[in-house]
Amino acid sequence: QTHVMNNTLEPVWNANFQVEDIGSNNELVFKVYDKNVGFPDSHLGWSRLPSNHIRGRGFEGDLQLLDAGKGINAYLRVRVVFDNSSAGSEQRSSSKLESSLEQPQDPKREI
Repeated sequence: QTHVMNNTLEPVWNANFQVEDIGSNNELVFKVYDKNVGFPDSHLGWSRLPSNHIRGRGFEGDLQLLDAGKGINAYLRVRVVFDNSSAGSEQRSSSKLESSLEQPQDPKREI
């Protein structure tokens, strides 16, 4: 879990996480929420990155947030790098998270 970014529509988390030994059937799942004081947090969307897209080479790019709402195109910019300096064949990944939010083209679209 990242720290909360207050009062921004374009948060940049610059968060690093270490994941030990990503297997061939694993995936990284990213969930994005809006923090609400006094109310449950709002789910803004989610995305996944299958291990076969990152294993051994990393990943840098935009992942579309699914379930972001009708007419909403929202993306999460993700960078995954591998640290091969650890002993053995174990691979450790570190990911950096940023966001890119795009407003709907047609303002009359239902959200």
